Amino acid sequence: MKKKFFLIAAWLFCMPLVSRAQADDGKGMFVELNIGHAHTYYHDDDGVYTILSPRLGYQFNDRWSAGIKYIGEINNDLQYHTGGIYAQYNFWQKNRFKTFVEGAFTLGVAEEGLDGGNDDGTDLEAGFSFGASYTLSNHFNLLLRYLYVGFSHSVRVHQKACWGDHSFILDANLSRLQIGVQYIF
Repeated sequence: MKKKFFLIAAWLFCMPLVSRAQADDGKGMFVELNIGHAHTYYHDDDGVYTILSPRLGYQFNDRWSAGIKYIGEINNDLQYHTGGIYAQYNFWQKNRFKTFVEGAFTLGVAEEGLDGGNDDGTDLEAGFSFGASYTLSNHFNLLLRYLYVGFSHSVRVHQKACWGDHSFILDANLSRLQIGVQYIF
């Protein structure tokens, strides 16, 4: 499974190199890769894992974009896969710096059930996250995402930096922090 994921991620990031489309008008398809690291608990199991999140989307103008995303949480014992759709709005821009809010709906599934297979390991989330981007060129952006506010039905035990119950939360845990790069073609 790891091989397939890395081959797909490599293909997504090599694809724009052969594309000759221009992003000068603020519109265009984009690919993105975000990475994060977290330490959390799945019921009684302590877990340290890496988060890889490739995305594919379309930028409609300098304010709005939408797309699909995949989030792979890779742990020694558990691989957790999440897919979803999102829309992003850039609400403040100054020169090359932008801040945005992103609304997303995601569904996650564990590759193998948690607690020795007794739990189906599904997550459902619908909410908002926040971020910032810095434009390096007409085609490349650096990204930072953090925080989550919204509905969360999760098999994870939310850590100390999470307020609310599993129905509605404000989550500021390390697992919500991601950095990434975006290529618009």
